[in-house]
Amino acid sequence: MDVAQAEPSGEIAATADVVPGDVVSSNRRVWMAMGLGGFAVVVTTLVAILRNKVVSTQLGPEGLGLWGQLSALAALLSYFANFGADGGITRYLSQALARGDQRRATLVVHTAAAVLCATASVCLVAGALLIKPLTIWLLGAGGAVAWVWWLLPVIPLSAIAALGSGVMRANQRIERLAAVQSLTALAALAMLIVLAQDNDIERLIVLPAATALVQAVLFIGAAAPDLFPRLRPLARDAIDAGARRADGELARAIFGYGMTGVLVIGATVITIVTVRRSFVAQGALDVAGQCVALSALAEAVLALIGAANHSQFLPALVTSDTAGRLTATFRQILRRLALAATALLVVVVALGTIVIPLLYSRQFLPVVPLLGMQAIAIFARALSTYYNLAFLARARLAPPLITHASACALLLVLFYALEPSLGLLAYVVAHVAASVLQWGVLMWLASTRLQVTLDRTTALLLAGCFGVLVIVLLAERLRPL
Repeated sequence: MDVAQAEPSGEIAATADVVPGDVVSSNRRVWMAMGLGGFAVVVTTLVAILRNKVVSTQLGPEGLGLWGQLSALAALLSYFANFGADGGITRYLSQALARGDQRRATLVVHTAAAVLCATASVCLVAGALLIKPLTIWLLGAGGAVAWVWWLLPVIPLSAIAALGSGVMRANQRIERLAAVQSLTALAALAMLIVLAQDNDIERLIVLPAATALVQAVLFIGAAAPDLFPRLRPLARDAIDAGARRADGELARAIFGYGMTGVLVIGATVITIVTVRRSFVAQGALDVAGQCVALSALAEAVLALIGAANHSQFLPALVTSDTAGRLTATFRQILRRLALAATALLVVVVALGTIVIPLLYSRQFLPVVPLLGMQAIAIFARALSTYYNLAFLARARLAPPLITHASACALLLVLFYALEPSLGLLAYVVAHVAASVLQWGVLMWLASTRLQVTLDRTTALLLAGCFGVLVIVLLAERLRPL
């Protein structure tokens, strides 16, 4: 699976120059744009934390457990509905605009709209036909089918939002994009506060669809000046046989470019939903709620780390045009990531007895002794994310996909083997083992396939940060709750 095969000119040559100095640099406009993107991620993350706080306070661990299952399925449906078209639109439309090829730009938008329509339609029909199995998988045999029906509108609405998002990214409307993302998150929080007043989870069932509707309207409205002129019918000279062939190749390229990201995210969501479903099926809704708290905390911390690093360094990584520049850039990314992630994780673990009641409620204090182990898993996952970027920068899609799918499968195998004796601890142990192993495999693949290796300074820094987290884990395990 190689995006470069669809467009050979996208390949970046790899030679062994070593470029001295700080290779991570950008102009003022790019830094401002990336900072706004990071701000939107921070706002969305904080709103997600507040959302869990409201649900956990109003409905307790049992309510958070059910809500976590439903919101996870809503996220999964939206990922599969847009099937990565957002990323594909961004790449190919921005490429056409940079070349001044307006015909190609219009063709990208038409093709992306067709791809989104097809994927959303298939997902919607499949969801309707599989509504009963989805309910059983999500909530157990006694789950309410009507709850899952309310999630299906998320599919077409997410596809519409993906089209607007991709067009805005390609046209570098970063300010609009950040504003829409922040407003969507705040609107979702406001609706949640209103719906959760009666302490009845059935009132919350409409929230994913309502949020998706707000998101779709805002994204399309913000993208309208760039989107609607390109949705007009193509001229006759743009639909000849050659154009149809190019259209088909472009559709496959857009579909393939985003597929890796969707499958990686989908595997993550399916894994955690399956783990929580095990507790739900046993009637242990309080333990399922605690599992939601641990997994939500992990995703929130990862998002905060990504807001500080990912948006700043990705352009430099992608545009490093030699193996030497790629290695030098990547080493700087890892050093900065390791320091930022370690500092954040140490604070979360050290202040666990304050952070957990603040984010959720005092009913979730039993998860505090597990935070040290969860921090190690988060650290390893963050490093794996950046190794994935190195592969994607060279259009090598298979290693990130295969390693992540294998890690998810390993997590589930270990969880089911350990859960009868360890309970919730089984999830954390499996999470640590799978994440660390994935990091190790990606490190080996990067050194052998991309010639991206670690120098002594970077290796010692990573080892030192990992050691600090292990020491924090040991100290936290000895601390009374």
